[in-house]
Amino acid sequence: MRQAGGTVYLYSYENPRHAAHTDDLSYIMGVHSFEQDPNEKLLAVIYPKFFIDFIKTGKPRKDWTPLQEEIDNYMFIDVNVYNKTMPHMADHYESDVVSYWKKMQEFDYLLTRQEEKVNRFMIHIFEASFIKLDKNSMILLQAPELREMAVPDRAPGDSVAEDSVGFLFISLPVIVVILSVLIIGYLVRRRQLRRASAVEIDEKTPLFSSI
Repeated sequence: MRQAGGTVYLYSYENPRHAAHTDDLSYIMGVHSFEQDPNEKLLAVIYPKFFIDFIKTGKPRKDWTPLQEEIDNYMFIDVNVYNKTMPHMADHYESDVVSYWKKMQEFDYLLTRQEEKVNRFMIHIFEASFIKLDKNSMILLQAPELREMAVPDRAPGDSVAEDSVGFLFISLPVIVVILSVLIIGYLVRRRQLRRASAVEIDEKTPLFSSI
């Protein structure tokens, strides 16, 4: 919304006793009511006024500045009459979380690029293997048509060796997947057997023992 040119007022409800989702509706709509301590009684007066002033004037409070890029300023909403904490402006809203997701965007981009490189490499290996397995001709995949180019005859021994290498490149990913599935299945089955054994031991253990 901010990037589209809108004015955004960001706040964070920081009351430690009632910071659960929708707990603040007690101050606005009277739902989810609870016994209030001195801090919450004062907060019940201040908090609704933010929304009332925003509806009337378009600004929740005079010192509440709109959200700014890179600063991520917001209204820290809490009241503590004992240490004189009141709602106030603060910067860098959830900076650790925001930084994490920004890095994840870059990570996702780099990961996708690497995946594309691996895919292109595997396609290249497959095409090269396919060409080597053909003894009489070499097929070039050129859109929108397929062309054949004659290649020199090879010695029988060379043909078998190159065919074996090509087959290995094709079958290696399949072998890796099969082995991975077998290993994961074995580990899951082993864990299930351990849990079943632990439950059986618990059932056999008496709740009370006599001395």
